[in-house]
Amino acid sequence: MRAAWFLITLVLISAALCYSQAAIEGKVIGVVVDEQNQPINGAQVCTRVTSPSGGAVGNCLALTDRSGQFEIDHLPLGTFGIVASKVDDGYIEHHQAPGMQKVTLSAEAPQASVALKLGPREGVLVPSVKNAVTGEPVYDFMITWRPVSAPSRGNVDGAGFSRWVRSTPIPAEKDIAIDSVSARGYKNWAANSSSPLQLRLERGEQKAVTFELEPEDAATAVGDTR
Repeated sequence: MRAAWFLITLVLISAALCYSQAAIEGKVIGVVVDEQNQPINGAQVCTRVTSPSGGAVGNCLALTDRSGQFEIDHLPLGTFGIVASKVDDGYIEHHQAPGMQKVTLSAEAPQASVALKLGPREGVLVPSVKNAVTGEPVYDFMITWRPVSAPSRGNVDGAGFSRWVRSTPIPAEKDIAIDSVSARGYKNWAANSSSPLQLRLERGEQKAVTFELEPEDAATAVGDTR
């Protein structure tokens, strides 16, 4: 009987220890600065882990305050990367040091501190699209571009835009050609091969560009408020 009680007690203690360890949550605190080591306000801070395919997946869990500081709590224990970006200012994610800091949270050390340095900045494209017939804005559209030096249009980059996504970074200090603009219900805008639309932005420079798309049918020509 005594042996049975000893075994039950041992099982209960082991279960309590396992639960206590599983209940431990991690925390990461840190600061985000620019090339001149000045704090960046409103930078998005994300956790990143490497997926089986080699890509980076994770969650964006915090924004920096005016002093560039952030705090992420309720994190699971383990090893992952911390990255930051502020696309509106041309700061994109960099998954190599010092752009990404790797941290390991454990039951013995559940808190880590990091310092993230962003830069160099890219250019920022701020496009808008209008219905060529009514002049009304088109909110959901896609733009593709490529380096002018690219030998063909087979290797292009692009971004989608909406009411909530109004800008995107593009390579700075390089000649970029806008290849196409497309939206559902509209004829695609394509660059004129004899006189393509080219841009060259300095680091941190924002460039607003407006396009007009012809509707595919009369219904779209009445108006588009998507």
